[in-house]
Amino acid sequence: MNQVTRLDNGTIELIFSIPWSDIQAAREKEIVKAVEETEISGFRKGKAPRDIVEPKLDTNKLLTAALQSLLPTAYQAIANAHKLKPVLYPHIKITKGQPNEDWEFIATTCEAPQVKLPPDYKSAIKNLEIKNANQKLTAIVDYLRQHSTLQIPHLLIEEESNHRLGHLAENLAQLSLDLPRYLQSKKMTTEDLRAQTASQAKIDLEIEFILETVRNGEQLPDRKKTLDFLASLV
Repeated sequence: MNQVTRLDNGTIELIFSIPWSDIQAAREKEIVKAVEETEISGFRKGKAPRDIVEPKLDTNKLLTAALQSLLPTAYQAIANAHKLKPVLYPHIKITKGQPNEDWEFIATTCEAPQVKLPPDYKSAIKNLEIKNANQKLTAIVDYLRQHSTLQIPHLLIEEESNHRLGHLAENLAQLSLDLPRYLQSKKMTTEDLRAQTASQAKIDLEIEFILETVRNGEQLPDRKKTLDFLASLV
């Protein structure tokens, strides 16, 4: 079974299967590898008979290793078949996994959003009323974000939010602080922090995808040149 579903929140679900015969073959390779690497008293490394080694092996670890060797190829095959260009490493879970039956999986990921810049944005930027020259780029970027059309996938916002929260936790640890005390000092709840982080992550992602669209459209080499180009329009 191969099926791709695009959800309204930008998530892409890929349902695919791996034949039981492939799982058995991959598991067999893992057993052979384990036998070659196992040391048992009375035998040189890798020379102990399989019938002595195999009962001592962790069957769950063998199966996990077998699946880890198969999943990347199976996932990439369905992504290629549907001409997908994921921007996140997929989250994969088993939906059907019984012995002697093909196993089924669901992978969730997302692609970069399609960005539609405002029509004739260059002329519009030229006509912006910017009172403070130091805020020129901020005003330009704000205009583009407010007038461009794009939807940031939910998974991308979640991934970026988790990254930022993890970075915050590391910084607090370096200052010998913990999250509860930090939240208390900010008069925030955990939910407030998550919502605030997600909101800012969404804004920043919108800006980056818009700038990337401008960069590609103008065939500019990098982000700095893109900002320089936008600033030159005023």
